[in-house]
Amino acid sequence: MRTSRKLMLSALTVTSALVAQSAMAQTATLDKGITVNGSGSTFMSNFVEQCKADIKKSLDINIAYQPVGSGAGRSGFITGTTDFGGSDTPFTDSELPKVKGKFAYIPITIGGVAVIYRLPGVTDLKLNAETTAKIFAGSISKWNDEAITRTNPGVNLPSETIR
Repeated sequence: MRTSRKLMLSALTVTSALVAQSAMAQTATLDKGITVNGSGSTFMSNFVEQCKADIKKSLDINIAYQPVGSGAGRSGFITGTTDFGGSDTPFTDSELPKVKGKFAYIPITIGGVAVIYRLPGVTDLKLNAETTAKIFAGSISKWNDEAITRTNPGVNLPSETIR
């Protein structure tokens, strides 16, 4: 039953039930009426809720999803308490050896990230994609870094650590 669920899960998590139905009809026998359990990202929970009715109607498969956070979703998948985990980050090097069997990362949602800042006297900070990526990667760590000051001429940026 678990192998069959994993095959179905691979197809179910694509962005449309129609695509899922087509792919599964060609690759696996459906176990009608089963429940596929998942947990994880709160961000993707609205998408999962929207798809649940379509998947139930099209494939007669129940999806049970608990939006408990990405870390908990990864943990549930590792321990085998869920069939899939929703996360915005891949498994860490220390988590990978704990995963039993084969699995796949399947992107199912995408969303923007808002960069929020609080700098006294700064009301219109401009960050380009390259600078933002370097901040998230940790190679830019101070607000007055040359890459930030270059896109914000005339703005008095403090020598504070970006947190």
